[in-house]
Amino acid sequence: MATGGDVEPAEALHDASRQHSGFIDSHRYFRKVTDGRRRLLVLRDDAEYEVMTAPARIVRVSMRTLPETLGAPPGSRRDFQECEQRARRLHEAGSDRWVEYSTGRTVPADELMGATD
Repeated sequence: MATGGDVEPAEALHDASRQHSGFIDSHRYFRKVTDGRRRLLVLRDDAEYEVMTAPARIVRVSMRTLPETLGAPPGSRRDFQECEQRARRLHEAGSDRWVEYSTGRTVPADELMGATD
């Protein structure tokens, strides 16, 4: 699993994509992993999300960069908001499911990770 700035060889990503045709090629998956921390009385740090950008490649991003990482076009605020709300509710419920952007479909972590093996 790669995180942050780690780069995997393009050939490995291409082979994994071929094995699981359609997987992540047309959608990205994400889940909320941390809540924002309260600073002072009203300020909060950004919550963090994991985004699967390619098979077996996961990056951790803040709420500020989540739309860009998901590839959300500027006019897709409603799709993004609905998907982010679903991820937030899953996190609050203690679920490890991932949300598919932009459909909002949820996928169990073991199913999604199994598709990348």
